[in-house]
Amino acid sequence: MIEEHYAAVVIPADKRAGLRAAIYAGFDELVASARPELEAKTKRVRQIQDQQDTAVRAHLSGKLSLEALGRVQEQLDAELEATRRDIAVLSCDYAEQKLLIDDCLVLARDPRDFYRRSGPDAIAAARCQT
Repeated sequence: MIEEHYAAVVIPADKRAGLRAAIYAGFDELVASARPELEAKTKRVRQIQDQQDTAVRAHLSGKLSLEALGRVQEQLDAELEATRRDIAVLSCDYAEQKLLIDDCLVLARDPRDFYRRSGPDAIAAARCQT
């Protein structure tokens, strides 16, 4: 009975292509909207590195104790690490997610076949194999 229902579910190729285009456009919009923040974070990395260099020079010239240098470097290292994590998130191009969307749309071509392969009988058969 359920299988017959899925036989009636048809997602035409043009609709799947439209879905794909809309989803990809959403991903592209996310990437574009993150660009200014990504540029700012990249600039901040350079600033932090410059601050680290300045702190070392201050220590070498006797203006900053080793203990103070350690504290400054620890703070800057923490900020640098957090900023680099932010950059990694903002640098996402969603390529992996796009591949998953493509896989889903391939499955949507024939929901009945997908149900046959992954429906209750397939799950029960998989359980018997373990």
